Amino acid sequence: RTKFYLPQFFKENLAFVQHTVSCMNPITARQYEREEHASIYRRLRVGSDRYYGLLRCMEKDELSTPEKIKQLREGLAEYHKEVRFTLCNSMAEVLDTSLNVMCTRLEKDLARQKQSNPPFDLVNKAFRGLPEVKPESSTGPEFPV
Repeated sequence: RTKFYLPQFFKENLAFVQHTVSCMNPITARQYEREEHASIYRRLRVGSDRYYGLLRCMEKDELSTPEKIKQLREGLAEYHKEVRFTLCNSMAEVLDTSLNVMCTRLEKDLARQKQSNPPFDLVNKAFRGLPEVKPESSTGPEFPV
Protein backbone atom coordinates (compact mmCIF):
# COMPACT_ATOMS: atom_id res chain seq x y z
CA ARG A 1 0.00 0.00 0.00
CA THR A 2 3.01 2.33 -0.03
CA LYS A 3 2.10 3.13 -3.64
CA PHE A 4 -0.93 4.94 -2.21
CA TYR A 5 1.44 7.70 -1.03
CA LEU A 6 3.56 7.92 -4.20
CA PRO A 7 2.18 10.47 -6.69
CA GLN A 8 3.50 8.61 -9.74
CA PHE A 9 0.94 5.90 -8.96
CA PHE A 10 -2.09 8.20 -8.66
CA LYS A 11 -4.52 7.42 -11.46
CA GLU A 12 -4.96 11.17 -12.07
CA ASN A 13 -1.24 11.41 -12.86
CA LEU A 14 -1.05 8.42 -15.25
CA ALA A 15 -1.08 10.43 -18.50
CA PHE A 16 1.55 12.84 -17.18
CA VAL A 17 3.77 9.99 -15.96
CA GLN A 18 3.48 8.13 -19.28
CA HIS A 19 4.32 11.26 -21.25
CA THR A 20 7.30 12.02 -19.01
CA VAL A 21 8.64 8.47 -19.29
CA SER A 22 8.33 8.58 -23.09
CA CYS A 23 10.14 11.95 -23.36
CA MET A 24 12.81 11.83 -20.68
CA ASN A 25 15.72 9.45 -20.34
CA PRO A 26 16.53 7.98 -16.90
CA ILE A 27 19.70 10.03 -16.46
CA THR A 28 17.81 13.30 -16.96
CA ALA A 29 15.02 12.14 -14.63
CA ARG A 30 17.58 11.28 -11.94
CA GLN A 31 19.20 14.71 -12.33
CA TYR A 32 15.82 16.44 -11.88
CA GLU A 33 15.16 14.30 -8.82
CA ARG A 34 18.53 15.22 -7.31
CA GLU A 35 17.95 18.91 -7.99
CA GLU A 36 14.55 18.73 -6.30
CA HIS A 37 16.04 16.93 -3.31
CA ALA A 38 18.80 19.56 -3.09
CA SER A 39 16.14 22.28 -3.12
CA ILE A 40 14.21 20.58 -0.31
CA TYR A 41 17.45 20.09 1.63
CA ARG A 42 18.27 23.77 1.31
CA ARG A 43 14.77 24.83 2.42
CA LEU A 44 15.04 22.57 5.46
CA ARG A 45 18.38 24.08 6.41
CA VAL A 46 17.25 27.67 5.96
CA GLY A 47 13.79 27.19 7.48
CA SER A 48 14.67 24.75 10.25
CA ASP A 49 12.81 26.72 12.94
CA ARG A 50 9.58 26.52 10.94
CA TYR A 51 10.17 22.86 10.14
CA TYR A 52 10.68 21.90 13.79
CA GLY A 53 7.64 23.99 14.73
CA LEU A 54 5.58 22.06 12.18
CA LEU A 55 6.80 18.75 13.60
CA ARG A 56 5.84 19.87 17.13
CA CYS A 57 2.33 20.76 15.91
CA MET A 58 2.05 17.44 14.09
CA GLU A 59 3.05 15.56 17.25
CA LYS A 60 0.23 17.20 19.21
CA ASP A 61 -2.42 16.31 16.63
CA GLU A 62 -3.65 12.82 15.80
CA LEU A 63 -3.17 12.86 12.02
CA SER A 64 -3.85 9.19 11.38
CA THR A 65 -4.80 5.96 13.06
CA PRO A 66 -2.11 3.77 14.63
CA GLU A 67 -2.93 1.08 12.04
CA LYS A 68 -2.33 3.46 9.11
CA ILE A 69 0.88 4.77 10.66
CA LYS A 70 2.10 1.19 11.11
CA GLN A 71 1.15 0.33 7.52
CA LEU A 72 2.94 3.42 6.18
CA ARG A 73 6.09 2.99 8.26
CA GLU A 74 6.42 -0.67 7.27
CA GLY A 75 5.80 0.13 3.61
CA LEU A 76 8.35 2.94 3.64
CA ALA A 77 10.90 0.78 5.46
CA GLU A 78 10.55 -1.81 2.71
CA TYR A 79 10.46 0.71 -0.14
CA HIS A 80 13.54 2.61 1.05
CA LYS A 81 15.24 -0.46 2.59
CA GLU A 82 15.61 1.62 5.73
CA VAL A 83 14.96 0.22 9.21
CA ARG A 84 14.62 3.70 10.79
CA PHE A 85 11.01 3.86 9.59
CA THR A 86 10.02 0.91 11.78
CA LEU A 87 10.70 3.06 14.87
CA CYS A 88 8.14 5.75 13.88
CA ASN A 89 5.03 6.05 16.03
CA SER A 90 3.44 9.18 14.52
CA MET A 91 3.05 10.89 11.16
CA ALA A 92 5.48 13.57 12.36
CA GLU A 93 8.11 10.89 12.95
CA VAL A 94 7.39 9.34 9.54
CA LEU A 95 7.81 12.74 7.84
CA ASP A 96 10.98 13.54 9.78
CA THR A 97 12.47 10.13 9.03
CA SER A 98 11.58 10.40 5.36
CA LEU A 99 13.25 13.80 5.04
CA ASN A 100 16.28 12.60 7.02
CA VAL A 101 16.65 9.59 4.72
CA MET A 102 16.45 11.87 1.69
CA CYS A 103 19.02 14.31 3.13
CA THR A 104 21.40 11.51 4.12
CA ARG A 105 21.27 10.06 0.62
CA LEU A 106 21.80 13.46 -0.93
CA GLU A 107 24.82 14.11 1.30
CA LYS A 108 26.28 10.70 0.36
CA ASP A 109 25.73 11.44 -3.34
CA LEU A 110 27.46 14.79 -2.92
CA ALA A 111 30.40 13.18 -1.12
CA ARG A 112 30.75 10.63 -3.94
CA GLN A 113 30.61 13.42 -6.51
CA LYS A 114 33.28 15.40 -4.71
CA GLN A 115 35.52 12.32 -4.76
CA SER A 116 35.08 11.90 -8.50
CA ASN A 117 35.47 15.69 -9.02
CA PRO A 118 32.99 16.23 -11.87
CA PRO A 119 33.35 19.40 -13.98
CA PHE A 120 29.70 20.47 -13.57
CA ASP A 121 27.76 19.85 -10.39
CA LEU A 122 24.29 21.36 -9.85
CA VAL A 123 23.70 19.65 -6.52
CA ASN A 124 26.92 21.09 -5.11
CA LYS A 125 25.64 24.59 -5.93
CA ALA A 126 22.67 24.02 -3.63
CA PHE A 127 25.04 23.51 -0.69
CA ARG A 128 27.17 26.63 -1.29
CA GLY A 129 26.51 29.80 0.64
CA LEU A 130 24.04 28.31 3.11
CA PRO A 131 23.76 30.29 6.32
CA GLU A 132 24.63 28.64 9.60
CA VAL A 133 21.42 27.34 11.12
CA LYS A 134 20.84 27.45 14.85
CA PRO A 135 17.82 25.17 15.57
CA GLU A 136 17.01 26.86 18.88
CA SER A 137 17.20 30.38 17.43
CA SER A 138 14.06 32.40 17.99
CA THR A 139 14.86 34.95 15.29
CA GLY A 140 15.56 32.44 12.51
CA PRO A 141 18.73 31.84 10.56
CA GLU A 142 21.23 34.60 9.96
CA PHE A 143 22.01 35.38 6.35
CA PRO A 144 25.52 36.44 5.34
CA VAL A 145 25.77 40.06 4.21
